[in-house]
Amino acid sequence: MLKNFIFLILLTSSFETYSQQLDYTSKTLLDGLNQPWGMDFISEDKLLITEKVGKLKLLNFSSGEVKDIKGLPKIHFRSQGGLSEIKVSPNFKEDKTIFFSYTSLNSFDGTNTLAVSSASLNGEKLENVKEIFRAKADRRTGAHYGAKILFLSDGTLLISSGDGFDHREQAQFLDNHFGKLIRINKDGSIPDDNPFIKDNRALDDIFSYGHRNPQGLIQLNDGQIIEHEHGPFGGDEINIIQSGKNYGWPAITYGRDYSGAIISPFTEMDGMEQPIKYWVPSIAPSGMIYYTGDNFPEWKNSLMISSLKAKKVSKISFNETLNSSEDNLFQELNHRFRNILQHPNGNILLLTDGPRGKLIEISPLKNLEIVTPDGITAFYLRSPESLQVPAKPYDTSADADALLAKSINSLEPNKKLLLILGGNWCPDCRVLAGMLKSSEVKEVINKNYIVQHIDVGRFDKNLHIPKKFGIEKLYGVPTVLVIDQDKQVLNSPFIDDWTTARTKKPEDLTDYLSKWIEG
Repeated sequence: MLKNFIFLILLTSSFETYSQQLDYTSKTLLDGLNQPWGMDFISEDKLLITEKVGKLKLLNFSSGEVKDIKGLPKIHFRSQGGLSEIKVSPNFKEDKTIFFSYTSLNSFDGTNTLAVSSASLNGEKLENVKEIFRAKADRRTGAHYGAKILFLSDGTLLISSGDGFDHREQAQFLDNHFGKLIRINKDGSIPDDNPFIKDNRALDDIFSYGHRNPQGLIQLNDGQIIEHEHGPFGGDEINIIQSGKNYGWPAITYGRDYSGAIISPFTEMDGMEQPIKYWVPSIAPSGMIYYTGDNFPEWKNSLMISSLKAKKVSKISFNETLNSSEDNLFQELNHRFRNILQHPNGNILLLTDGPRGKLIEISPLKNLEIVTPDGITAFYLRSPESLQVPAKPYDTSADADALLAKSINSLEPNKKLLLILGGNWCPDCRVLAGMLKSSEVKEVINKNYIVQHIDVGRFDKNLHIPKKFGIEKLYGVPTVLVIDQDKQVLNSPFIDDWTTARTKKPEDLTDYLSKWIEG
């Protein structure tokens, strides 16, 4: 009876969920984050996470330890404003520099605006904090800051600044930072090849204009800059950004006002760029990556856009041109996704929105492998047609006590005993034996376990073996015990709502396991 074995999977129920169709698992790494917004790696094992309320955290993946980083400047947290983007210098190993965006109060009149600072990260403290950009976009509202930061391939910084919600008309004028993309050097100086540097009517640091609230910003290897931004009631956009171009807001838009009123009757106008994609109704896009990893080959060379309102990640193939089709991912998690990031190992990280935000890792469902939080490994059958089911995996004439003693004595500190009680008469027992001997899982098994099958007949043989571990009665087979060197059973072999699963084909077992995993 394989429900016993699947109890190992139940240990992950509050941590992991599974998608049988798309072959990935999702695991919550952190919970209880307070308004998380941005994240970036300082190494393969350490991740910086911003909380909009004004806190910067450092997660160590190996230890699971989370530390607060001290030394931030004063952060103005209000509505959509607060500590936002975090970007690690491309030369972090040498310069230890990070860049972050945040909302800052203007002391002279109580208005607020977007600011960007750099700092040196020294252990758990920021040093040499320097404001390198302060938007000329003062407002009394707490909305539409943009706040994204992108390192361009030439070493300069691109910063998004939203229209402030109440100042949308200013996005068409070049004497302010409302609704603009800004390009500066890392020290805050202005590159001499910016598009409006010779225009006396324009701010020298403006790179493009006519934006609403840019929330996604990436650059591809070929140099193309991709941006997405929130529309109003409909009209979220993806744009290819070019220096000096006007992207139309609010003169042209595919959306309406939240009241339903028309913002502009025009969707096109001479001198204004068209989006390469737009959404009606809105999805409220947030983060964006261009996936280049090997863990999910079917997602490679795709834009992956997290969204708040739609509670999904949109995967859109982009290999020189944008594919018109869109795949919706991770909707089963039912979260407002604030941001998305590719892990150096090829997995995907998601931040969820709100006062109880989570950091979720998406990893491939390796063939038959699931690792639980306590290190116990269980297996899920993805390719039943490849399974070879042995006819007689149990040695009916073996000395059970000798087998058990030999297995426990041969345990190394990093290994556990996978003791499987069953019989050759039991179809599930034979299927499980086939799963454990499958070439797809042998490597994992050999690293973590010693496997021993003990024949219990039809519950009339070797029943003193489970009694050694406090189990007075077997309710079904196979019963799986995970045992350490101290002869301690690490799992509970039975569950309260016991039912027996009988399968004649591996396919039936796969269906049974998937239903169990899905709840």
